[in-house]
Amino acid sequence: SLARSNREPVRNDFIDAPNGETPQAEQLTDLEIGYRTSSSTYTFEAVAYYMGYKDQLVLTGALNDVGSSIRTNVDNSYRAGLELIGSAIYGDLLKVGGNLTLSQNKIQNFTEVIYDYGTNFDEFNVIENEFEDTDISFSPNVIAGGEVSYIGLENFQASLLVKHVGRQYLDNTSNIDRSIDPYTVADLVVSYDFSLGFLKNVQLKAMVNNVFNAMYVSNGYTFGYNGGEYMVRENYYYPQAGRNYLVGLNLRF
Repeated sequence: SLARSNREPVRNDFIDAPNGETPQAEQLTDLEIGYRTSSSTYTFEAVAYYMGYKDQLVLTGALNDVGSSIRTNVDNSYRAGLELIGSAIYGDLLKVGGNLTLSQNKIQNFTEVIYDYGTNFDEFNVIENEFEDTDISFSPNVIAGGEVSYIGLENFQASLLVKHVGRQYLDNTSNIDRSIDPYTVADLVVSYDFSLGFLKNVQLKAMVNNVFNAMYVSNGYTFGYNGGEYMVRENYYYPQAGRNYLVGLNLRF
C-alpha cells in the first residue's frame, strides 16, 4: 500500500511560534509491503514499512518570549522498519504469541537550540548545534512483546505477558546521557469463568503486574542551558511501579 496524509500544526504551534514565523503543515508518505499466512494452528504476518516525513514538527530546545517550548519544522525525516507478528497453538495446552518491531527513526538534519545566559545570568545568547542522521525522540529501535498462555483446563487460563522497549532518547540529539534505558516487564494474568444460578457468567481474575519487580521508567523530558563557561543538563523521569497486584470480579446477568 502507498498512502499520503497531511496534518496541520496544532493550535499551540501557532500561538507559541516566534513573531513572523508560521509553522508549516506536516506531510507523510507511507509505503508498506506485507505478507500474511495462517492455518488452524498458527498465524504469521510480516510488514516492511517506510514513512517519509516532510516538514515534521519536532522540539529543538527553542523557547518563545514567554518560555514555552516551540516545535519547529525539519525538512526531511523518516521511520523505516520491519514488523513481525505471530501466534501458535501447541496441542490443547499452550498458546504462544509475540510481536517484534525493528526500526530506524531518523531526522536527516537537525538544529538544536541552547540558550547561554552568561556567568551572571545577565546575557541572552543563542547557541545552535547541528546534527545529521539523528534519532527521533521517544522512538525506540526495538519493541517486542510475547505471551504464553496455558489453556489446558476448561474455563481456566493463565498467561505470562512480556514486553520489551529499547532505548529512547529524550531529545533529538541521540545523546545517551539524555535517554531512557531499555526495559523489560512481565505480567501474570490468571482467570477462571463459571456460571452460578441466575448469573450467566462469573469471572474471577487476578493479575501480578511487573512480576520480576523491575525498576524502570517509561517517560521523561530533558532541559538544558548554559551559564557562561558551564553547562546545565537536567533529566526528569517518570518511574513506574514495582510489583503490584490486582484482583477483579466480572458478573454477567
